[in-house]
Amino acid sequence: MELRVRRIMARDNITEQYARLRISAQQPDEYYRGKCDCELNNAADTAAAFEMEAREFFQRLIDTIKEEKAHGKQGI
Repeated sequence: MELRVRRIMARDNITEQYARLRISAQQPDEYYRGKCDCELNNAADTAAAFEMEAREFFQRLIDTIKEEKAHGKQGI
């Protein structure tokens, strides 16, 4: 939560109080997790670490899709 607050403050140039208010007006993360097939978490410590995690995530996703297509399945 703190990382999210800091990122919103930096991105939108707003106060901590306003960032927290905006977060509280949104659906909780669990709401969205229940509706998705995959999740890429961007809580890495550095941009380079996130890039590596993202590349691995997308490679696994591509591999899964290829495997499902080979077996005549659709979806993830």
